[in-house]
Amino acid sequence: MRKGDVKLNGAKIDLTGTCLQQSITMYTNDNGDASNCLPKDCSIKAEFMQIGYATHAFTFTPTDTEEHWKIYLKTSDALTAPPSPIVSGTVIVLDNIYYDFNKSAIRKGEAGELIALAETLKQYPDLTIELTSHTDTRGSAEYNMELAEKRSESSKAYLVLLGIDPSRIITKAAGESSPRNKCVDGVPCTEAEHQYNRRTEVRITNPAQGMQIKYKAEQ
Repeated sequence: MRKGDVKLNGAKIDLTGTCLQQSITMYTNDNGDASNCLPKDCSIKAEFMQIGYATHAFTFTPTDTEEHWKIYLKTSDALTAPPSPIVSGTVIVLDNIYYDFNKSAIRKGEAGELIALAETLKQYPDLTIELTSHTDTRGSAEYNMELAEKRSESSKAYLVLLGIDPSRIITKAAGESSPRNKCVDGVPCTEAEHQYNRRTEVRITNPAQGMQIKYKAEQ
């Protein structure tokens, strides 16, 4: 490793390719490692993501021999937008906590941003947050509000499982009240467009002293 490099735990790796039956998602372990068996002679795109780091992607073709790749992600210091102080009321959107349609359980392997949030909460023990979940607009408003409440509780339960004191987390629900795109009742949309509206937002209710947030540049 180069001087200053750190091994990233919980970095998300998405693998996609026409020869894969379905996309593959992995997360790095404590040593920053992840592995998988892939079909040879197949063009595969690998995308690496971690909160506070720039997303990195490249395409490779596996062979019939064991291969090792060492990937470096640029820290948030290399991102284009300057840091902003976190104040009470700052909202951070967790886009990559995935819920299936009509479900409140987090998809297996899709909690990387919650893992990173838990690490931040551990780093700043005075930090308290409010979790608000949003649904897509399918179904009744009343049902979606109830579903959003369950999703917020699901995210809180995951953080508590990772060692966070439940008293530091308030849960709320927005239901279908704030879609981020055209997908309102009666408008035909793809599953990906509906997924874009299913999200959990973190609002800072008691910021830690000296804490800052850095934003990634638009892709």
